[in-house]
Amino acid sequence: MLEVLLLLEIPSDVTLHYVIYALMTIIIVFLFTRKSYRPKAPVVLTPQEINELITTWEPTPLICNKVDEYQKFNIETVPVVKSVNKELISIEGYDNLINFGTSNYLGLAQGSELIEPSTLGTLHATGLGSCGPRNFYGTLDVHLDFESRMAKFLNVDSAILYSSSIATCASVIPTFSARGDYILSDERVRKSIQVGNYTSRSNVTYFRHNDLNHVEELMIQITKNIQKSKQKEIRRFIVVEGVYQNYGTMCRLREIIALAKQYKFRVILDDSVGLGALGATGRGTLEYLGMKASDVHVYCADISTSLGSLGGVCCGEEEMVRVQRLNGSGYMYSASNPPYLCTAGMVALNTIDEKPEVVQRLQKNSVLIHKLIKEIPQIETEGFDECPFLVFRIIEKFRPDSVLEEAKLYQRIVEFVREKGAAISRTKYTNLEKYPPPPQIKVSVMSEHSEEQIRQVASAIKEAINTLVQ
Repeated sequence: MLEVLLLLEIPSDVTLHYVIYALMTIIIVFLFTRKSYRPKAPVVLTPQEINELITTWEPTPLICNKVDEYQKFNIETVPVVKSVNKELISIEGYDNLINFGTSNYLGLAQGSELIEPSTLGTLHATGLGSCGPRNFYGTLDVHLDFESRMAKFLNVDSAILYSSSIATCASVIPTFSARGDYILSDERVRKSIQVGNYTSRSNVTYFRHNDLNHVEELMIQITKNIQKSKQKEIRRFIVVEGVYQNYGTMCRLREIIALAKQYKFRVILDDSVGLGALGATGRGTLEYLGMKASDVHVYCADISTSLGSLGGVCCGEEEMVRVQRLNGSGYMYSASNPPYLCTAGMVALNTIDEKPEVVQRLQKNSVLIHKLIKEIPQIETEGFDECPFLVFRIIEKFRPDSVLEEAKLYQRIVEFVREKGAAISRTKYTNLEKYPPPPQIKVSVMSEHSEEQIRQVASAIKEAINTLVQ
């Protein structure tokens, strides 16, 4: 009884220490009384057993063998390019075809007398690569010069350069949108935007293509959800392309921006097709629609198309760009652009400013190719006339039932046109697309193309369709 009274008088923290010491003692005793671990002796194989194992071993394939017939056909029909010189291309089996399968719309990527001397000068001065990410010794003066020139070109505060066009939107979107935020996106956006939406871990909803009623309906629903949650720090974005790369259709951007303002959404615009190709001075979709870069919150674009360089840019307010320098994964962890390609981009921007006729020629050629191909009665297309490429399908009446057979028909049309001296392309998409586009034929134009060349390819396509489509 005396011991119990004495124990009750001991402070509680001392009692706790006794309990801990007791538990530690039990654990130590338990560990010491366990049997020690003795690994089994290694199995020694005879030379004969080793040879038998090597003979019967089958390595696990690095790539999944479950490739459907459609994807297999797409892989087998990829053309092998031997050389490109301005508007001419040589592929395996064909030499000096007129190139209507390129996104080098202004002809500044290969064989340009305007760009090559300047890029060679930078190459000799800096070497080929920058050997590091931008924040780790990968930033050279030409990177900063290009960003400054890009910002001036679009009349915005600042610009940031990414070394990969695909990684641009895939990095920008999760930089600003995170778990718990909301993203609305057109169902036709390209793969890099889909990746950015997914990796942001936000609440992502895809609306029907250019359907403003569906957009407003979803915006109202999201606004109600946010009000119910009573959380103030929930952000909302709408992500669109100026010109949809997989279809050649234009975004109803003016109406989208009006709805975004009404329901307090931020607009992220990918203008990869429009930059350098649309607008009176090549400033892209916004200029074409009579708008400014400041009308959207985040402006992204691929610079490997009209600008003939490599990578992508994100432009806008200084604070928006600054955040990406510390949080954009594609900026932080990827090696920066080869310096000579920054020079190529700057020369391209100067060319657009100093020789606006290059852009005007492209737009004239775009209108002509659309006019000629839309006259073919067996095809259907959604693209607008100033788009630098045209994507079309055979109308449903003549279209094969299966996706594979439709792709094979389009491949025969492509090969028929090659025999006539022109190169067009059949679109191929990964089966990881959120909403996979159907098989299509794509015809792109360049400012370098002459009217005679455009009429030649249109005539070849018409003849191919009349011959092969029954």
